[in-house]
Amino acid sequence: MKRIHHSQKISFFGVTFSHLLARNAQFKFIRLGKYASSYSNHENQLSEAEILTTEDLAIVISFSGETRFITRLVKQLKKRNIPIVAITGNENSFLAQHANQIIPVSSKALKNYKSPILEEINMLSVINSIYLVYSIFLNNLE
Repeated sequence: MKRIHHSQKISFFGVTFSHLLARNAQFKFIRLGKYASSYSNHENQLSEAEILTTEDLAIVISFSGETRFITRLVKQLKKRNIPIVAITGNENSFLAQHANQIIPVSSKALKNYKSPILEEINMLSVINSIYLVYSIFLNNLE
């Protein structure tokens, strides 16, 4: 929580359903008064990664941690020494290997559905937990 608190800005990154989770997280943290961003377009996400500083925090949400775009994004963030927190179901992924901190979620997936329902629920639970703990952290500062 201190990493979030001391960051000037939090940028949430994700693609496809992970992007929806990133946007959800952005809105939650904005409500707490934290400067936060999230973009849907890949090029906008890469532009955001280019303007972050080492005082900011990148939270990258990717169940597999291996998608081509996430790999490209992480390389860009690492090149600029931006701290990365990974929320992923694959602790051996490229994302996890290059993150400063990993928040693992269950790697279980339901293959019979066209939508990643179980993966989304697991990652949303983590985001909600981070939000709740950070809210409590802020209340204890007052």
